[in-house]
Amino acid sequence: MTALLSSFFTDREDPLRLVVETALEGIWVLDAQGLTVYVNAQMAGMLGYPEDEIVGSFPLDFMALDRRAEGLALFRQWRAGQLGPHDFCWRRKDGSNLWTLVSASPVHDSDGRFLGAFGMLVDITARRQTEHALREHEALLDGIVGTALDAIITVDDDQRIVQFNPAAAAIFGCPVEEAIGQQLERFIPGRYRGAHAEHIRQFGRTGGMARPMGARRDLSGLRTNGEEFPIEASTISQIDIGGSRRYTVFLRDITARREREERLARSHEQLRELSSRLRTLQEEERTRISREIHDELGQMLTGIRMDLRWMQKRLVHIEDDAARRLCTDKLGDTVALVDDTVRTVQKIAADLRPAILDNLGLATAIGYEAARFEQRTGIRCEVRPAGEIAGVPSDVSTAVFRIFQEVLTNVARHAAATHVTVALEHDAEVVALVATDNGRGISADQIEHATSLGVLGMRERASLLGGEVTLRGAPGAGTTVTVRIPCHGRANGGA
Repeated sequence: MTALLSSFFTDREDPLRLVVETALEGIWVLDAQGLTVYVNAQMAGMLGYPEDEIVGSFPLDFMALDRRAEGLALFRQWRAGQLGPHDFCWRRKDGSNLWTLVSASPVHDSDGRFLGAFGMLVDITARRQTEHALREHEALLDGIVGTALDAIITVDDDQRIVQFNPAAAAIFGCPVEEAIGQQLERFIPGRYRGAHAEHIRQFGRTGGMARPMGARRDLSGLRTNGEEFPIEASTISQIDIGGSRRYTVFLRDITARREREERLARSHEQLRELSSRLRTLQEEERTRISREIHDELGQMLTGIRMDLRWMQKRLVHIEDDAARRLCTDKLGDTVALVDDTVRTVQKIAADLRPAILDNLGLATAIGYEAARFEQRTGIRCEVRPAGEIAGVPSDVSTAVFRIFQEVLTNVARHAAATHVTVALEHDAEVVALVATDNGRGISADQIEHATSLGVLGMRERASLLGGEVTLRGAPGAGTTVTVRIPCHGRANGGA
């Protein structure tokens, strides 16, 4: 065969030689012993060796040690006539790997004797590297999807499930192999299926960018056992594969979180009810003490004062002028002290619970408190006429009045103001009080981070009745406090 090939390829005009030498594939010819008798320039270039360094050698010399047994087995297969392409790895001169697709044919003489093998090799190194990288990527993706805590579900255009990770299997109570190929609606409660289908159609029309799917919406999943449970769908994404769309959604079972939120909400509501009850008891106790001070202590002081006046009138019968004057002066001082004590008692009683609030209503009480504030601090307090305010529940009137007292306290302590304007408004739904001072003003940062007990107390009082307190101001431009409370207490059920 060596002589045959030698004579065959010495003819430079032979068309077959031109085809072989210019072929894009590598050509490798072996004799019956497996020695190389010919390689074309393409094959030599693929291995990185000159042609004369390859001819006369065994192909095993260009194989990695761990591939030589495989190479011998392939050569025996070709010799026996078992043909077929094989992926095979060679070692280049620079030490790198060369992956080729090898197709070989045995050569026999007319008597059927094996003369050698003729092989064609295609460089598939880039393809193998791409396949290797793809396998690594798929393994990494499978690892991420398989160990993800969130359910990851992918469906095709027909809403058939093509991916269902272990987390999804655990959440929905359905084995992965059973879920694959099923319609997604199997895991959606019936009342949500129409809305889901419409959402997917809209998403398909607007493009394939991943985006939030509605964490703020109430979503529910359906377990295999028929149990509905709350879920949160964080994102949905779309990808085109061979002209077919795939939709992937990330889901999270939020049953435990929803239960915690409900327990927390119940706890907050209980605390609000307790706070409301404590404030009611506090106001009731204030009223009781105020009345006892005003009625009992006030009456006792009035009785003492009357007795002292009675004694003063009878001092005129004392004949000793010096003794009469001494007793008269002493009794006069005592009467004055009793008068001061009566005024103090009246002030304490009014501070605890002004009777005017219960007897004459909120508007009159606001005006009375504003007058007391102006007299006490010297800061002018102007109350715009509010007209008749009737039908306001006692707890609402008390809350507005107490908040107003706190507003005036803050003005006196912090505002450095000289004037306060108060407007009281009322309709069938809401009682509103707006107090504006001309003081140094509150900044936006102070409003945002208001942590004083006074501000927190005002907001809590209003919140307990379904209302709100807002502050607005600017440095050097004064502060406005607005109080709005529903006339009938909490809009969501009352406190």
